[in-house]
Amino acid sequence: MERVVKSQAAGHGTKLASRRAGVLPSHVMVPPVLAHVMAAFLSGKTWWPLFPMLLLMVVTALSAAVVLAVKVKVAKADLGIQVTALGCYLLTAVVAMASEGGALSPHIHRLPSLLTQAILLAQLVRIWRWKHARSLRTLNLIAWGGILADTALHYLITVD
Repeated sequence: MERVVKSQAAGHGTKLASRRAGVLPSHVMVPPVLAHVMAAFLSGKTWWPLFPMLLLMVVTALSAAVVLAVKVKVAKADLGIQVTALGCYLLTAVVAMASEGGALSPHIHRLPSLLTQAILLAQLVRIWRWKHARSLRTLNLIAWGGILADTALHYLITVD
């Protein structure tokens, strides 16, 4: 969590010092009210409910993509890629839940998440120009966007 340090110069503002490098340089002057708003905005308590919603969005999009791949009768390789992406993301979710309970390191779930992103990217490159795969492309983009949003939230928030 950020700590607010009183400015030595005439008390016209505060310096925001962060334990995370790169949030704001320590020489940036921030008004006291804004510093507290920024600290609350980057709080894990504020943004934590988004993680289950993003998980639900990604799992729903990947499940719908698997159903669509079966229904449209795409090539077996494409169906295999979709099933692999769904399985890999479900593994990511299980590992993330285990890390919340303290059984694993909080950073362990990033590896299967990166693997899922690589699988989705490969599938998107593979089907990008197919005219009949527009829905599959859209579902994969939604899933990939949800995973990227989850990754961005992990880097933006501070844990209280």
